[in-house]
Amino acid sequence: MITDDGHNAGVLAETLSAHGLQVAVVRTPLSVASPLNTEINSYSLTSVDEAGVKGVIANIESAHKQIGGFIHLQPYVSDTTSDHAAIELNEDAKSSISMAFLFAKLLHSQLNSVTSSSRRSFFTVSRIDGGFGYLDAEQLAKAELNQAALSGLTKTLSHEWPTVFCRALDVAPTLDARQFADSITAELFDVNTHAVEIGLSGSGRSALTAIDAVNSEKKQAAALLTNTDKVLVTGGAKGVTFRMCLVIG
Repeated sequence: MITDDGHNAGVLAETLSAHGLQVAVVRTPLSVASPLNTEINSYSLTSVDEAGVKGVIANIESAHKQIGGFIHLQPYVSDTTSDHAAIELNEDAKSSISMAFLFAKLLHSQLNSVTSSSRRSFFTVSRIDGGFGYLDAEQLAKAELNQAALSGLTKTLSHEWPTVFCRALDVAPTLDARQFADSITAELFDVNTHAVEIGLSGSGRSALTAIDAVNSEKKQAAALLTNTDKVLVTGGAKGVTFRMCLVIG
């Protein structure tokens, strides 16, 4: 299942289909429709809410029996302002992020099915600078930044869904549709599923990895917390949030 970004979904769908995968493209009200080959099935999301997402999932399951993978393509939003000192945020982009969260919630049982022996995948694709904002300062200044939440969602799922191949991709806006499709397809078939955050740009492929704080080039003073301090945590009461609270405690 691929969400339509209005530009590259059709080329990606054809590339995946050429690799023997059944592909369903979800058309959304948040972007124009990408050109599609007549052999590619498309399904319309009638509303960007839980009812709409449930409905389109049911329609796809009815036709394809099961959903083995999900790829959220974030629509590319170009900065039309001249003030690059301001943070670029877009309401439609924010709605697209919310849609990705809804798909994650409602595809939980399908992607985590213990009855399947085939690979299950959950991918998100942002368009910041090809390096999650760490690669190109000029491109970062023009990037829509709600989409940065996609890597957080995907990293969280990689912990909470240990049997699902979760990967966040950030693809440079300068890559054309063919490069875009070929790069994402290569990531989907990657034999090394441990890396979660992968940047793709004209400079090549890069992975973000965590390092120990003591080895960091930039060091911040550690927080001094005692048993008299109170820490307010938001975001849920299970999964990663729950584990983090246990560590803090």
